[in-house]
Amino acid sequence: MYAVRRGEGFKKRIKELGYKVVSELCANDVRDQGYRVTQDMMTANPDIDGIFCENDPMALGAVYAIRDKKKSAIDDILVVGFNADPEAIEAIKANHMAATIQQVPYEMGKKCVELATKILNKEKLKYTNDKLREITIPVKLITKKNVK
Repeated sequence: MYAVRRGEGFKKRIKELGYKVVSELCANDVRDQGYRVTQDMMTANPDIDGIFCENDPMALGAVYAIRDKKKSAIDDILVVGFNADPEAIEAIKANHMAATIQQVPYEMGKKCVELATKILNKEKLKYTNDKLREITIPVKLITKKNVK
């Protein structure tokens, strides 16, 4: 559910910025499928400039598909993943992938303790989204500039 919402948020914002989404393909969170759908995407849209993947395995599949076409994944097509998996971090360091979005586990854990304490003290919780009863934690964009 959250990965789908990542994609929805991406599409909304990218369109607001004036970019066009030319393709949406599912790779089922799997690198090999990310590779295949990226090949299909590049065939159908040879001038594609960027790919956003809802997780890093699919992003790494995209990177390998781009590199197999004799292109530079970062110079020709920017690839952004999500999760800051170790392999994605290495791909950013090697200049093969533009970025990944890191959830911040420490902050998530800290927030859980904070919320549990409020519940135990019968305090009212403050939601980021009252309708969905959600509390969000900011994420961090990892790029070549801050990958270390």
